[in-house]
Amino acid sequence: MEERILQLLEGLTDDVKIINSDVSGLQEQVGKLETKTIDIFEQVDQRFNLMEQHFDRFEHLLQGIGEQFDYQTKFQIKKEDIAAKKLTVNKSKVFDVGSKT
Repeated sequence: MEERILQLLEGLTDDVKIINSDVSGLQEQVGKLETKTIDIFEQVDQRFNLMEQHFDRFEHLLQGIGEQFDYQTKFQIKKEDIAAKKLTVNKSKVFDVGSKT
């Protein structure tokens, strides 16, 4: 009976060694997955930063276009105001000439 117990204990010891080996293998795989996950997060972060830079540049371009449009609009309004004033002066001159004759 003692011999059978010793055989069982030896078998159990072998099983524990196999389990320990399996656990070590799993730990190694988890470590590799952890490294891959970190790499993926870093890549996502880099892509996000790149996308943010593109949006910032796009926003600046739109802002510049808007400012240019505002400048052109104000310039055009100023030109129209000047033309309207000249027209008023010319109407007045025509009226003066017409009333003198």
